[in-house]
Amino acid sequence: MTPNRNVNFLEARAFVTTPETVAIDSTTIAKPMSPNKWRWLVWSVSCLIVAAVVILGGRYGYRKWQEQQTKAFTKQCRQFREKGDWEQLANVSKKWNDWDAGNADAILFRAEAAQGQDDLATAADLLAQLPETSPKRIPALMARTSLLLGPLNRPLEGIQTCQLALEINPRVYLAHQRLIFYYAITLQNEKLLAQIHQSLELECEPVDAYSYLIMADDITLTNGFEVNNNWLKGDINQEEFLVARTIHMWNQLRIEPFPNAETVEKIKLAEKLLSEYRQRFPKNAAVIAFHIEKSMVSGDLDQIESLLAAYPSHSDSRYWRYRGWWLAGCDRIDESESAYRESLKQFPLSWMSRHELADVLRRKQQFREVVDLEKLVVQGKDLREKIMKLPDVQKLDPETLREFRDYADQCGDQLAATSLNRRVGRMTK
Repeated sequence: MTPNRNVNFLEARAFVTTPETVAIDSTTIAKPMSPNKWRWLVWSVSCLIVAAVVILGGRYGYRKWQEQQTKAFTKQCRQFREKGDWEQLANVSKKWNDWDAGNADAILFRAEAAQGQDDLATAADLLAQLPETSPKRIPALMARTSLLLGPLNRPLEGIQTCQLALEINPRVYLAHQRLIFYYAITLQNEKLLAQIHQSLELECEPVDAYSYLIMADDITLTNGFEVNNNWLKGDINQEEFLVARTIHMWNQLRIEPFPNAETVEKIKLAEKLLSEYRQRFPKNAAVIAFHIEKSMVSGDLDQIESLLAAYPSHSDSRYWRYRGWWLAGCDRIDESESAYRESLKQFPLSWMSRHELADVLRRKQQFREVVDLEKLVVQGKDLREKIMKLPDVQKLDPETLREFRDYADQCGDQLAATSLNRRVGRMTK
C-alpha cells in the first residue's frame, strides 16, 4: 500500500484502528520538540503544581483559622454564661453570629443572653432562626414553645411552632404533649382525639395522653378557666379561648353543692355569653355541644334537631351520640341504634354512648347485649372518675394503666390497648 503523505501524525493516530489499516513510513513521524519549548512546558507545569499547592494549602489554613475562631468564641461565651454576664454574652455571641451567620451555637448563645436580660421576645425570635439542617433545631423550637405558651402569652404561635417541629420529626414527644394539652384545654375534642391517636400510632405518646383520652367526649379540667382567661389577655377576641373559658367556668360552677346568689348569677352570665357565642361563632362545635346538652335536659327535640343541622363535623363522635339521643326521642329506634354504634366506632371508649345505646337496646328487648354494655359503662365511668381525682394527669401508675388497658381491649380500641400494654411493660421492667 502506498503511504498517504497528506495525513500527519496526529491525524493518523486518530484514524488507525489496526496495524493493517494505514502504513506509515519514517517521514510521517513528528520531529522532536526543541529545547526551548521543552523548558517552557516544564516551567508551565511546575507553575500549575505550585499554584494548586498554594490554593489547597490556603484553604486548609483558612479552615484551621475558622476552627480556632469558633473555639475562641465558644470559650468566651461559656465563660460569660457561667458568670451570668448577659450583656457581654450578648455582645460576643452577636459578633460570632455576624461572622458565621449559620452557626447554631452562636444563635443559641444569643437567645440565652436575651433571656438572661429578660428580653423573652427576642429570645423566642432567635430560637426560630436555627438552620434547617441543624440537629439542635428541634430542641430550640421546643424551648421557643415554652416561652410562647408561657410568659410571652402567645399561644397560637406556640402551637404553630409545635406543628412545625412535628413536620420536621413526627415523633417529637414534647410537641405532641403540648398540642394534646392545648386541644384539651380549649375543648377542641376532634383535634384532641386526632392528636392522641397520632402519638399512639407513632409510639411517642406522653403518659397524660391517656388521661385526656378517657375524658375526650366530656372534658372537665379544673384549670381550664384560669388558662384560657390568661391566654385571652394576649388576644381578647380569640374564639377558642372565649368559648373554652366560659364553658369551663360553667362546668365548675354547676357542680357546687350549695350555690349561693353570686354563683347563680355567674352561671346565668356564662349561659348568656354562650347564647351570644352561638350567634357569633355559628360553627363552633363546643358551643353547639353545650346547647345540645342543655336542650337534652329540657327535652327540646326541635332545638336539638336545629343544632344538629349546624354541627360542623360528622367526624366528631359526639355528633352521633347527640343524633342517637334525638332519634330515640323521635321513636326512630333502629336509626338511633345505628347512630350510637357510629359514635362508638369513632370513639370506642365512650361510656356515655354505651349507656345510651343500652337504653335503646332495652326498648328493642335485646337484654343480653345490654348486660355487657352496662358492665363496660360502670368500668369506664369508674376509670374516668379515678383519673380525674388524680392531682396530676401525668401521674398514672401501672395499676391504673392496666385497668385502662383491659377497658380499652374490651371496648375494641386495639390502638389504645396495644399502646397501654407497651407502656405498662416499660414501667414494670
